[in-house]
Amino acid sequence: MTEPERTTAMFTVIGMIDQESVDTIAAAVRHLDPETSVDGYLSQRLVRITAAAPAQRLIEAMEAAGFVAEPSDRPQPAPPAFTAGAIGRVIGRAVLWALAWSLLLPLLTLMLVGTITFMDPQCGGPGDSGGCAMGIATITFSAVPLGTLLGLIVTLLRGLWKIHRAKRAHAP
Repeated sequence: MTEPERTTAMFTVIGMIDQESVDTIAAAVRHLDPETSVDGYLSQRLVRITAAAPAQRLIEAMEAAGFVAEPSDRPQPAPPAFTAGAIGRVIGRAVLWALAWSLLLPLLTLMLVGTITFMDPQCGGPGDSGGCAMGIATITFSAVPLGTLLGLIVTLLRGLWKIHRAKRAHAP
């Protein structure tokens, strides 16, 4: 048995305003063909559908889901690029998360080391020369640069990965 021929068509969709709309359209056309591929371009109100179902049936499915759809001959929008604005937002977000982690990690470290020190019977007892208290301060202050670096690196990598995935998702 041969598989039905799959075709790709672009549609202009009125009423497609957010990702939930794209998901609703995808669910509607997947009732016709579960292997359907749907890519939504919200700013242009375009949807690209690759399916075995004919274009008219896809339009009917979208209209049954509450959208007004018609075939479009407009080209697929260009993929997002590593623009200065996108990179700037990633760097700004990374700096903010670095600041947050430079405060959060030392706070967590202080609580952990303080709890361990409190539970240690040798700390604060006879013969303790203040080493436990110095250990709390030293370890807590050492966590500041570590938290900053951790927040910066993780957020930078995550942001750049999201840009890369978005660019790859729009590639033909």
